[in-house]
Amino acid sequence: MYRNDVARQRARTLFNEGPRALGRDGFGKLVKAVVDFPSMRNRDGQQTSVEDFFGALEAAWAKSTRRRVTTILAEARGTRAEAADFLMALQAGDLSDNRVVRDLYHYSQGQRKRGSQATATAP
Repeated sequence: MYRNDVARQRARTLFNEGPRALGRDGFGKLVKAVVDFPSMRNRDGQQTSVEDFFGALEAAWAKSTRRRVTTILAEARGTRAEAADFLMALQAGDLSDNRVVRDLYHYSQGQRKRGSQATATAP
């Protein structure tokens, strides 16, 4: 999903079509869950647990009225194991083996260009 700009394209689709597909309130709840879950403040899972995150994802999927949004949410529903692994790594303070976090770090440092490999290592 992270190759060939697919993740960015899906995020853009959700941003552009999500409010219409889910209603403003439903889209707001989904965005809150997506932002809160990977937050460093969520190390203990009290801010947003895996169950809370997937509850918001399931509710959005069930409510979606636009095919492209529904398809993206349907795919995301299959990532519960990865989300649980991420939260465990976040709790342990060890995100060095998490590719998504590494990629975000490299992008934030301007060290990754589309289609190229990152050359620096995450802290």
